[in-house]
Amino acid sequence: MFVKSPNNFGEYKDFFKDGSVKKNWYVIVSLIRTSICVVIGYFSSVDLCGYVAVGLASVLLLGQLIVRPYESNIRPFVNNLILIAVLSIYQYCKMIKNSTEVTISSTYIALFLIGLLVLALLFNLICMIVWKCQSWRST
Repeated sequence: MFVKSPNNFGEYKDFFKDGSVKKNWYVIVSLIRTSICVVIGYFSSVDLCGYVAVGLASVLLLGQLIVRPYESNIRPFVNNLILIAVLSIYQYCKMIKNSTEVTISSTYIALFLIGLLVLALLFNLICMIVWKCQSWRST
């Protein structure tokens, strides 16, 4: 249980392309997502914190488009788009929280959000199944 350096330690870096930024992309993603959590957690009382969170997620997406760190870029790209959509919905809900007017968008926003998250789950599941089938074929 207490192995000093286990077998296959750090093998997640095999899924990134060569290059110092590309090999350490996981650290960059972790830092940006942690900063999104800090912004939402500590500054949620500020009405504009959602814009900052969307901006950080957009920086992550832009960095991913420029650097292209992954061997396959479609799954992280779609996940980042869904992250931006969820954070945009969060900011929209923050902006209409004091509104007394009931509209179709405010009524069905929760169903849309749940559908978006189910879509993300299914998309990631399909991508993982395809990846596993491809790895079985290659062996």
